Amino acid sequence: MKTYTEEFKKTIVELYENGNKNKSELAREYGTSEGNVRAWIKKYGKIKTSTGQITSNDEILKLQKKKKKKKKKKKIFSHILKTTEDKIKFIDMLKDIYDVRSLCKAVKIHHSVYYYHKQNRENSYKKANEELDKKIKEEYEKSKKRYGSPKITKILNKQGIKVSQKRVARRMKALGLKSIIVKKYNHNGNKKVDDTNKKNLLEQNFKAEKPREKWVGDITYIYTKETGWTYLAIVMDLFDLRIIGWSYGVNMTAELVISAFKKAKIQRGVKKGMIFHSDLGSQYTSNEYEKILLENNVIHSYSKKGYPYDNASMESFNAILKKEEVNVNTYKTFNEAKLAIFEFIESWYNNVRIHSSLNYKTPDEKYKEYIKNIA
Repeated sequence: MKTYTEEFKKTIVELYENGNKNKSELAREYGTSEGNVRAWIKKYGKIKTSTGQITSNDEILKLQKKKKKKKKKKKIFSHILKTTEDKIKFIDMLKDIYDVRSLCKAVKIHHSVYYYHKQNRENSYKKANEELDKKIKEEYEKSKKRYGSPKITKILNKQGIKVSQKRVARRMKALGLKSIIVKKYNHNGNKKVDDTNKKNLLEQNFKAEKPREKWVGDITYIYTKETGWTYLAIVMDLFDLRIIGWSYGVNMTAELVISAFKKAKIQRGVKKGMIFHSDLGSQYTSNEYEKILLENNVIHSYSKKGYPYDNASMESFNAILKKEEVNVNTYKTFNEAKLAIFEFIESWYNNVRIHSSLNYKTPDEKYKEYIKNIA
């Protein structure tokens, strides 16, 4: 079979395009078939494009391949980027590298559609922020400025508002909202007490499976302008962290802590063999207090001397009381302070304030959940 060089083929095509001879004449004259001449003209022949530009069939084939490749790319884009939202996200990702209009062309949307959606998105985000800000302010004011972003986030989530803590923190910062943070007041007023045979039965295990398993108690100090230092004795049930008994007075005596215990007994009742944990303060180690525990078959557990973490739950409550109420207010009289403490414990702390250690429930919710489960 006879072979022909590229140059030979192109020369035959050139002769044909010059109009000197037709296909059959060229085939006969140059010793080839008319079919070959036709094939060479098709491959190398020049044709006019719609713009009037003359190009070869070979170049057209290359252009067609290029066009097919572009179509394939566009097909891939349209396959991956199905929705307008997907296309807009894609453009947003690349707009710093490529021109927006070129990207719009590549994903087959008009640039005006992109800018319209972008404006709509910004407006809806602004509106969403305004609505969220309103809710955040509402919960912040409800908490009397006590809650920060973690607790406000949990409350909003409970209400069905899906929002992250990071976003709530950002919005609170933008709004200039801060939770109350005040250093805890430390007071060292305990007399030296003989701690022989006074064991720590709690051993820093502050979890209780049921109510009336473990109670803890402590005394904290509150200042009033007219009376000076006043004293609050508290009893907490570790099951739900509820303050079940408290007594407020002007003297730090055994009678004060006994009164708090009696109130706790009225509210929740005592169970034989339950633990009551306190520090080694003289009020708790007094004969009168030990006697009332013995009469109620309650076992007394004691913190080690100089180990506040042995009564961490009570220390935590005292810090909350100081941070959220006492240190942000000034009490003129004893009665004014007593009313504020009543409101803080009975309304806010026990019934409204959520606790991270209770899986963001209030003490009241925790107790009601328990009653419901045993019913």
